[in-house]
Amino acid sequence: MIGLVTAALAAHRGARAIAEDDIAQPFRDRLKVWSIDVDATDAQVARREWLVKLVECPLCVGHWLALAATIGMFRVQRRRPSPMELWLTWWAVSGLQGTLSAHQTSLLQKKDEVKAITEVAKAVE
Repeated sequence: MIGLVTAALAAHRGARAIAEDDIAQPFRDRLKVWSIDVDATDAQVARREWLVKLVECPLCVGHWLALAATIGMFRVQRRRPSPMELWLTWWAVSGLQGTLSAHQTSLLQKKDEVKAITEVAKAVE
């Protein structure tokens, strides 16, 4: 159980770092420029734009990082899970990561709402 939660937390943090944090902004910017390369065919541009959308989505990145974290968890435990156990654990980690991401987004939105209300209240005074 601890391994599952640890894997989910790692996937969540990694997804936020890649998709939203300032530290990865240069990477995301370069990816966007690469996606609209004038020498690329329409099909290449479409695939590249899809990749940009994937990288900017914390739930999407988190899903794939959950797979890596799940495999890492089993390797640390020196276990070789059955394909079904690997799949179920991956989806459990991914689901927990998605829940964490949704709650963090909700909390950040509420923080912004409180800040806006506070500014309006100060302006009224």
